[in-house]
Amino acid sequence: MNTLVTTLFQSRIYSHYHHLLTKSYAEHKTLEEYYDGIVGLVDDLVEIHCKMERKISMPKSIDIPSFNPVEYFTGLSGYVTEQIPTMEDEALKNKLTEVLELINKTLYRLSLR
Repeated sequence: MNTLVTTLFQSRIYSHYHHLLTKSYAEHKTLEEYYDGIVGLVDDLVEIHCKMERKISMPKSIDIPSFNPVEYFTGLSGYVTEQIPTMEDEALKNKLTEVLELINKTLYRLSLR
């Protein structure tokens, strides 16, 4: 769970930086919607996880990749898709499915350039 949470928080930071750097208004707004939405979903995911008396730990660092947003979110979508069946609790699977929906919505909007 630690790697998953770190990856999702990394995606928030990544999307916010690219939101600030892009020259495209549509990409700017799409990334803003993503970073606004992902924080609450990850918070819910961690609270469900911790409610079951499980813990997470603080990562040592978080990298910000320099890939283009479509490539980044395509990879993130694949990673999250792989994680869903590994969740033992249905509430965690459902919350992670919501995360995947946000990622895929973001990917769709980024493809509308």
